[in-house]
Amino acid sequence: MSSAGVRQMSLDRLLAGIAPAPPVVVGGLALDSRAIHSADAFVALKGSSRHGLAHLPQAIAAGARAVLWDPGEAAMPGNAPAGVAL
Repeated sequence: MSSAGVRQMSLDRLLAGIAPAPPVVVGGLALDSRAIHSADAFVALKGSSRHGLAHLPQAIAAGARAVLWDPGEAAMPGNAPAGVAL
């Protein structure tokens, strides 16, 4: 969750050695699309009945700057609006 005083970090630095990522600066990470704050990255995970990507429109509407997911669990989502990194 983002909050005042939290240091922002670029995804490429945050995920270095784990996964390739663009140099997009995010203010926090959120697993729940309802908990997204402006400039957060939405981490979409596979659930028991739905994948988090089903909530991508809500996350983007809430201000998500990037979306992270395991491509082995779900197909790449469609085009994201300008300013949202997939």
